Amino acid sequence: MDIDAQLAAAFYPDPPDRVPPYDRDLASRLREMGRRTGCYRDFYRSPAWRRLRAEVLASMHGESLVELAASPARFVRADTVHHVLRVSRWPGYALHPWALDEEGRVVRNLIPLSHAAHDAVHGRAFGGAVRNTPLTEEWW
Repeated sequence: MDIDAQLAAAFYPDPPDRVPPYDRDLASRLREMGRRTGCYRDFYRSPAWRRLRAEVLASMHGESLVELAASPARFVRADTVHHVLRVSRWPGYALHPWALDEEGRVVRNLIPLSHAAHDAVHGRAFGGAVRNTPLTEEWW
């Protein structure tokens, strides 16, 4: 199980009994969008996604799951919603908070993350650590 799936299971321990069926129409549209443009930018700008994104962020009070798991006392704002089942592989679940994984288990598909945590989950590193020290010694 991937780290993002483990986080989802830890913070959303009670999955629903049933999940909506795989949306083949949505999958077809997203695959065509991916072939045509090479990305899903139009999907992420759609009203349906923006509504669902707001719901997912609100479900954890705007807190990032990676940082919450690491240190519950430290608040890090979530600004990204991550698909546990990637849109490129499972486009029919792109608008479902819960989905069935390859083994038929009900998993939380959408989880709130900070931008840095989202990059880490995807294995993206941009050459350097985040600067936590001030630019100058003054702290006013």
